[in-house]
Amino acid sequence: MTSQHSRRTFLQTSMLATAALTAPQHLFAAMLPPKPSFPVSDYHVHLSNALSIEQAVTVAKERGVQIGIVEHPGPGYAINTDTELMRYIDRLRKHPVRVGLQPVYAGWSKNFSQNVLIQLDYVLMDALTLPVLTADGLPSGRSTPWSTTKKSS
Repeated sequence: MTSQHSRRTFLQTSMLATAALTAPQHLFAAMLPPKPSFPVSDYHVHLSNALSIEQAVTVAKERGVQIGIVEHPGPGYAINTDTELMRYIDRLRKHPVRVGLQPVYAGWSKNFSQNVLIQLDYVLMDALTLPVLTADGLPSGRSTPWSTTKKSS
């Protein structure tokens, strides 16, 4: 039985990795798939310590993709008031991006005025955070199909 790990495979892999790391970037461009003939958008980009707005814009421009930046509003997150939401919107409006929110719980919009909310480009929500409706179309007080707790009136 021969081992898959040998000095020869180690050296071959090392040489290939070194060549890949030192190769000019234009060689890798040939390996990318062709750009589609239609506009491409990614409206689910979160900024972080590892991805700044400047980096996100640069990558989007390089790849020919329109991006939208989202942040979670509400308790435990940085956006809880109209002032914080306006600060977020104003900071992103300086860049060629769409500005959105990604709420993670039902009733999130009650914390914000309509005048501020209409300044967003979009709201991205998971269907599981939308309220469950009763047979007559009224909110049931539940926000997921498997929730058994009801809000008190």
